[in-house]
Amino acid sequence: MFERNSSGLTPLQHENATLASRQRFPTCTFMNHDEPPAIPPTGPPSHDPYAAFRFANFNLYMTGNFLAFVGRQMLAVAVEWEIYRRTHSATALGLVGLVLVIPVVCLSLPAGHLADK
Repeated sequence: MFERNSSGLTPLQHENATLASRQRFPTCTFMNHDEPPAIPPTGPPSHDPYAAFRFANFNLYMTGNFLAFVGRQMLAVAVEWEIYRRTHSATALGLVGLVLVIPVVCLSLPAGHLADK
């Protein structure tokens, strides 16, 4: 009599069910593959993480801080290289590294305590 599809509905029943569901859910839109999907507009971000870089003084500060850091690293490598060249001792090289780190370790706790006051 009537052919039934895999859902067990006749073509007329299937068409009626499809129309009924479209009437019940009118906001349901079917994707048109010819157009990109609509992306809802969003407002500006509440926090711009790069806002500080728009100030020239901050850029100068960061550049100076970076150059000072590179200079400190170059000094540490040069001193350790010279010590190793003179002594050929890994122990002396380790002691130089320890001496360079001791002020940081000894002063970080009191500095943190003062900063928290």
